[in-house]
Amino acid sequence: MENWKKTAVEAAQHKLRASKHKQAAMAAELQALKLQIDPHFIFNNLSVLSELILEDQQLGYDYSEKFARVYRYLLVNSKKDIIAVEEELNF
Repeated sequence: MENWKKTAVEAAQHKLRASKHKQAAMAAELQALKLQIDPHFIFNNLSVLSELILEDQQLGYDYSEKFARVYRYLLVNSKKDIIAVEEELNF
């Protein structure tokens, strides 16, 4: 009976460790995706900005202000895994 208890406890501990490893792997994957998207986001927006400046300086200025606001929001919230829908909609 004692052996059975010990084996059951060890199995439960193994499952817990496996679950923690899986969670850590998922968190690392999420962070890798965030880092991968960031350069594309900046590059694409700067490309748009440069075209807008050539067409209309005021429009380019307005775009750069909005871009800065969005990027600031992304930086502030980059550490969060979950953001409320209401907060996103308000932004």
